[in-house]
Amino acid sequence: MTTFIRAAQDIKRGTPKLHPKEQEYFDLVFRARTLLQHTLSKSALDINNIESLFGVFDMATLLGRLGPMTDEEIQKLPTAINYVISKTIESSLQYPIYSGSTLAPKPYGAFAGMIHDLNKRDRGSVSVITFNYDVGLDYAFHYASIPFEYRCGVPDGLDPGRKQFYGAIDLLKLHGSLNWGRCKQCNGRVVPYLLKDFFSNHDDWAPTLDKPQTRTLEIANFLVQRSCPACGTPLAENPVIVPPTWNKGNAHSGLSSVWRAAATHLAEAENVFVIGYSLPGTDEFFRYFYALSTVGESVLDTFLVVDKDKRVFDRFKSILGPTAIACFSSIENAFENAIPQLRTHLNLPA
Repeated sequence: MTTFIRAAQDIKRGTPKLHPKEQEYFDLVFRARTLLQHTLSKSALDINNIESLFGVFDMATLLGRLGPMTDEEIQKLPTAINYVISKTIESSLQYPIYSGSTLAPKPYGAFAGMIHDLNKRDRGSVSVITFNYDVGLDYAFHYASIPFEYRCGVPDGLDPGRKQFYGAIDLLKLHGSLNWGRCKQCNGRVVPYLLKDFFSNHDDWAPTLDKPQTRTLEIANFLVQRSCPACGTPLAENPVIVPPTWNKGNAHSGLSSVWRAAATHLAEAENVFVIGYSLPGTDEFFRYFYALSTVGESVLDTFLVVDKDKRVFDRFKSILGPTAIACFSSIENAFENAIPQLRTHLNLPA
């Protein structure tokens, strides 16, 4: 988050040049950000945090005002920042190529390996809940032939949320994903572009060089070429990603089955591992979600938080009840460095 704006700015100014529509979106977002600087004398707004901008632009469309911007420009802001976020993530996330294979970005490959070993030992008991938009973990599962599902609807569009395959790992992306499109007709139905389908349609993505290098995986722009399997309508232009703000009710249209599946897993969980989520004080929504989702008969054995900032541990303790506090533990480390420690904690082979 601390470097996202600069990365987006580098794309805006860099080579190759953006297409005219892309340039329009980037220019609009950065112009709006510049206008927000005028608020800093009266309010404490972090305009260097992309998620803050996402939320502010969401509010601007509701209020219909952001400095001298026209209403037409304001209404374009959510689409524009959605595109800027998608383009920046896809352009920045590097997939290593080695010996003719494209590997998952670090540390997703190692994390997927740990999840695979854990699921192999306790089949059907593992799920992953994430706020990330990128498809790094999705690719790691795909590359390692680990079955997973999103729980946002079966292929024919019926019975959304029903688990299709026993033993598949639930990958629940609560804020959406860069490979999820939205049907413009079926009440905002979420339609994932599965990676296996993407790669079967894009043979040119296969690496041809044996020497080490990296590449990007850009899938969001292809969503508009897809159609809803239920009604045949072309999908919307932008991927389904939603701002981490108070206004999640409308934004999460089509994602309710994903959130419900996540709530069920939390209610049944005996071991909870939180990795890299800092629980910002402004995210009251998560606090309510956690409180309601943990209403269940299961007894917690572990509540472990991994973060390189000790202050995060106190934030989590502030929302936990006595049972969770009693089994609370922490690992002060970054995600990529903590995986060996997590394997030890889970009694998995190194």
